[in-house]
Amino acid sequence: MKVIPLLALLLILPLLAWCAPSAQVTQMTGDFRAALQKRQIEGKYADMAAYFADRLDNSAGAKTFSDKTGNCRLSWFDWMMRHPLESIGAADDFTRTLHENAGKPDGVSRIVDMAAGKLDAQILGGTLPGLPQGDPTLGKLGQLLLRARQGFEASLAPLTPAERDELQAKLFTQSTGPGAEAPFFADQKEGRRVCDLLEKLDRVSLMRSGEALAGLTDPAFLAKLSATGKKLTAGKDTVIVKSPAGNILFGGAGPNEYRLEELADVCAVIDIGGDDTYLDGAVSPTRPVLAVIDLGGNDTYKGTLPGIRAGRSWACHCW
Repeated sequence: MKVIPLLALLLILPLLAWCAPSAQVTQMTGDFRAALQKRQIEGKYADMAAYFADRLDNSAGAKTFSDKTGNCRLSWFDWMMRHPLESIGAADDFTRTLHENAGKPDGVSRIVDMAAGKLDAQILGGTLPGLPQGDPTLGKLGQLLLRARQGFEASLAPLTPAERDELQAKLFTQSTGPGAEAPFFADQKEGRRVCDLLEKLDRVSLMRSGEALAGLTDPAFLAKLSATGKKLTAGKDTVIVKSPAGNILFGGAGPNEYRLEELADVCAVIDIGGDDTYLDGAVSPTRPVLAVIDLGGNDTYKGTLPGIRAGRSWACHCW
């Protein structure tokens, strides 16, 4: 009777190996190398890879050839261009891990950490420095928002005031505006200037800002935040709580309408339920952080401002 389970195990193990996420990529890579060998063009492939490497070397940093420069070139992109075959598996692994992390309770924090690594701005995970464990819910909320704001402001510190104004004026137009078609900027010269300014940013500080906002998505923290919000808004439509990062607006369980452009001093909206409506909600140098946390209901989000849920290309949003 033990033969059947053993036979089933022997049949399942190869199947599991085949179904492993990287199995298809591994076979494809092997088939590709075998094809190069069979057609006796391994040398030509090596020449192509060497040519890619040469072009990358000759456009690195301040070097240029044709219209190519090293503007905003990240080390992961550089590696993938130098290893065209291996890059397929690397991209597959990155995408698979991204989706796996997105489904975990601390998924946002994991994704921020992944993004930091690919942006050459690796940050250490875990508890944020200076944030004591066991803080009251409102205290932790205020500290996370403050750290997000401080991180964003620190990321801009390497830029002069004039450069900040220039980046704010050009970033959306060049990267996302009507004249920009991915992967190109709207204007080659202006786009290169935007890259020069982006390279001066302190990306580690920027990722720390994202790390702080990711802390707002922790399920245990959101449960406490919901309980706190219910107590604060009992018998009220909205309540304002002051914090070092700005005012925090708590909304009650009924249907609320939030005209976020008219709430310029609000850095966070926490709504505990109800069918709510959110109008616009851009961020700017005067409001660099805006977090919207709606804990229930069938909500509607409306807006005409460009990039309102992407920080308008200038600050930090959390929806």
